[in-house]
Order: sequence, then C-alpha cells, then structure tokens
Amino acid sequence: MPTFGRVQWTGDDKAWEAICALHADSELVAFRESNGTVSVETPDGRRAAANVGDWIVRTTDGFHIDAA
Repeated sequence: MPTFGRVQWTGDDKAWEAICALHADSELVAFRESNGTVSVETPDGRRAAANVGDWIVRTTDGFHIDAA
C-alpha cells in the first residue's frame, strides 16, 4: 500500500499546518480538538484520534493513525 505522506502530531501550529497540507487535496478532513489531539476522518466516515507523538499517515485508502 503506497504512502502519500505522513506527519507526526507534535501539538504545535507547525504540525497542524503540515496536517492540513496533507489533507489539502482530499475529500476527508482533520479536526484539531481542544483536548490536544487531532482527529482525522476515515473513508468510512469515522474519526480516529491522534495523540501527541502519533503519526498521521495518508495512503491510497485514506488516513491512518500510527501510534508512537
């Protein structure tokens, strides 16, 4: 499964901007939550949360969270 990009969520604005860029040409979205996590929408419409240190990975079938 090819990987199109990956960003580690570090909890800062720079990482959030990189996550937004990763989603830029996708129909799926990311959400910066008030509790310090980032949630990404999966192709089946669910949300998966990434904690600080986790990697958000974009592949051919959508976005995945790889725990640190």
